[in-house]
Amino acid sequence: MQFEDRSDGQYRIYAGTMEMCTGRGFIAAVVVHRVGEGQPQEVYRDMGLSCSYPWSSSTQALTHALADGAQAVRAEQLRDASRHAWRANPALTAPTRPT
Repeated sequence: MQFEDRSDGQYRIYAGTMEMCTGRGFIAAVVVHRVGEGQPQEVYRDMGLSCSYPWSSSTQALTHALADGAQAVRAEQLRDASRHAWRANPALTAPTRPT
């Protein structure tokens, strides 16, 4: 087993690998938490990355898991930016009445 965690702004990425029972390779998993305000909140989890594709080394599996976590952080940041844009511009949230 191999584990690694990284900070990415207000997010924390936790990745891990484990050897398959059959000994044919390694599988990976990743969890992402938002840690900026109050209690950490889980925003993404994938316990069977690439449909549990067996990676030939633990390092390859861990690299893939960390990259997947970073991609989830970017997607979450885009969602946050979109939410803030809608709140900042009331014209976007309230439908206009036809005249």
